[in-house]
Amino acid sequence: MKKIIYLLFVLITTSSHGQWTQQNSGITENLNDVYCLTENNVVAVGDNGKIVKTIDGGINWIQKTSGTSQSLRKIQFININIGYAVGFNGTVLKTIDGGENWTSISVGSSSNLYGLSILNENTFIISGDNGFIKKTIDGGTSFSVLNFPQNQTITNIQFFNDLVGYAEVGIFSQNYEQNNLYKTTDDGNTWSLIFNDPIDSFFFLDENIGFISKTNNGVYKTTDSGLNLNYLGNNKSIELDIFATNENVVWDIGNDYTLCNCSSYCVSKLEIGMQQIENCNNADVAGFLYNAIYFANDTTGYIVGLNGHIFKNETGTMQQATAGVDKFNKDVLQVYPNPTTGTINFNKNIELNSVEILDGLGRSVKQFSNVESNTLDIKELSNGIYFCVIQIHGEKNTQKIILKK
Repeated sequence: MKKIIYLLFVLITTSSHGQWTQQNSGITENLNDVYCLTENNVVAVGDNGKIVKTIDGGINWIQKTSGTSQSLRKIQFININIGYAVGFNGTVLKTIDGGENWTSISVGSSSNLYGLSILNENTFIISGDNGFIKKTIDGGTSFSVLNFPQNQTITNIQFFNDLVGYAEVGIFSQNYEQNNLYKTTDDGNTWSLIFNDPIDSFFFLDENIGFISKTNNGVYKTTDSGLNLNYLGNNKSIELDIFATNENVVWDIGNDYTLCNCSSYCVSKLEIGMQQIENCNNADVAGFLYNAIYFANDTTGYIVGLNGHIFKNETGTMQQATAGVDKFNKDVLQVYPNPTTGTINFNKNIELNSVEILDGLGRSVKQFSNVESNTLDIKELSNGIYFCVIQIHGEKNTQKIILKK
């Protein structure tokens, strides 16, 4: 069945300049989530309590006062005026004027919060560390505890009514490993494990139809609440976030070491029954780690991530590549040895403009400018997984390297 469904897709590799265009957020802090009230009215949240908003489709992003320096992880609105945001150290914020002004809500806990699901103006659920999950029905004046069977971080939640909801549970790490998906049908009193396979992220359109990305195993669709899964393709190493505009179109952002010769972090669109389109955006965002994706409608969507980056898509499509656009075929550019004990080498006769080393979270840890040698020393770094961002002739390529001294 998996092979039959996969044959419904045609893989098209796009050019370096796809339909995603970069915008100026005006900040350098990491942005962790984004929400579209309309296609032009958009709010994003990030580290150090940063909140930025646009009302003109991203021509101008204006920073708003949040009243906190905590990292904000999730934002949602129930209508054009009322919305909530959650973050570290028990932070919950509320706005009643479309994100212009924010007030703090006490939840009686210092847990780091990651998940948020709003049912109406006064009812929403929050989740976080150590199995923390609470619900309010009075706009945050009081909260009740929902029982949960695992004492692990609940990284993401989606509720559709007072009874039915989903929760992603696991170890919140840079690899997003060992996360599992649970479901409740009785307002969180009991939860059932849908399946044991590790997942990276999920998105449901309703209580039955949803999309799930399995760790190192691609994106799947379910129409029966996760009981059965149909494979859609797109085997990224890590799917950081997915968003479905309808039951036949799902977007995802993640890390792909095999399909993306142009950049480690990629944006993909899966259109069931037609084609799979993948866009690496290598010329603009090589080495850039995306954190969240959200579409206002079928054509207009936004991506946010590290260092205040924001990208916008106004067509809901990707550009098809022309012949010869891939300048970074693995037969041309090689980084070796891998794993390395502290020295990395590049192919002979390749002129390197610059090389930057990023850690597993996308943070820059070492830079090399005006590189004249094809051998670089990274012995000073600790053992682990890194990304080597190489700029050649104005183009960028990111390759995974393992340092093991």
